[in-house]
Amino acid sequence: MSAVSLREKRLVIVTILVLLYAVVGFTARKRLDGWQTLRVETEAARSDYQLRSALIAAGPKWKKDFLEVQSLMPRFAATTRVDTHWLKILDDAAAVSGITIGSRQVSRETLVGDVYEISIQCNDWKGTLDQLVHFLYELHRAGAMLDVRTLFIRPDSKNPANLSGQFTLYCAFMRETTPATGTTP
Repeated sequence: MSAVSLREKRLVIVTILVLLYAVVGFTARKRLDGWQTLRVETEAARSDYQLRSALIAAGPKWKKDFLEVQSLMPRFAATTRVDTHWLKILDDAAAVSGITIGSRQVSRETLVGDVYEISIQCNDWKGTLDQLVHFLYELHRAGAMLDVRTLFIRPDSKNPANLSGQFTLYCAFMRETTPATGTTP
């Protein structure tokens, strides 16, 4: 066997060192990426913790604010039908403003937190822009527990000054006694 020259020994050592650095580099890259991911997750958890702590600390303020506006929320007995109450408010606002509402569909009431909510889908309403603005104003005056969440408006094909469309009115209220289930017929 021939002897290994000094140059060949150096080449073997350099090759082994390059391979070792490559292995360490590839494994270190994965670990650095893992650390970066953990750092981002830690920062997100810290931010979430600070937000939740602030919300918990603000609990007494929220309770105080709720007690101040709680009297504005209409209350009904557990067995009372509420759709007639909200439909009367809707009809009164329509009569005052001059809007005509063709068909209405009342949804089932659902429990959202401590508050019940029903929606009234009003299809085929007709009126002028002035009447629509007065109608929305009358709904606003009727109470803070009414919310028009969707409103579609289209001009009449024969007379563009007349408008028609549909809207959904959401009505919020509370019950005197809470039923066992989350929804009531």
